[in-house]
Amino acid sequence: MLGYQAQNSCNDYSCSPPAGANEKAGEFRIQPSKYNIPFDLIEINEDAVVVNIVSGLGYEILKASEKTGTNGKVIGVDFSPAMMYRARYNVEKTGCKNVFFREVFSRKFLPLGANVTDILIFNKLLNKVPIKNLFSEIYRILKPGGVFYIYDNIAGCPDCSNASSKNSYIQILNAFGFKDVIIREFTENTPADEYPSPKNLKTALIRGEK
Repeated sequence: MLGYQAQNSCNDYSCSPPAGANEKAGEFRIQPSKYNIPFDLIEINEDAVVVNIVSGLGYEILKASEKTGTNGKVIGVDFSPAMMYRARYNVEKTGCKNVFFREVFSRKFLPLGANVTDILIFNKLLNKVPIKNLFSEIYRILKPGGVFYIYDNIAGCPDCSNASSKNSYIQILNAFGFKDVIIREFTENTPADEYPSPKNLKTALIRGEK
């Protein structure tokens, strides 16, 4: 397993378009889904550095890039080289220039230095991230005063297996050092195939500050 220092050389690689691709830069759009993070409830200032864990097809990356403007920066972090390739290719097709990518090579560390990001966003399936100390890592890479937003449900917290309610979840996040934790639940349920037991979990937007 690679250590943290080895990860610092990870790839801002470029990728070649698949054969037959003919979309012009600036014309391509990634279609949203009902599972995307609600950006109207997230505060991202211009010039901010934003980290998006698990980039998917790149939709959240592009939405964050719109909010930061050209002087900001968005870093997509993913655990799958194949998904990172797809996200990077989609982002490049839009003509976006302020996005970078990092691949995770360790189960202990995110591939970023300490105190480097203003905002961290994560959308869904937190329980499947292969990093055991995820919230410690989130705390480490956030700048003082930095904020994370997670769009998932309480049962998805890999470091919070004892959380049985919003209040207990908040207490556990406080123990990691986060403050001003807010959990906002929504009416829609988390799909059963994401968390087969227990059923009918409510999706929530979880916010915390370093």
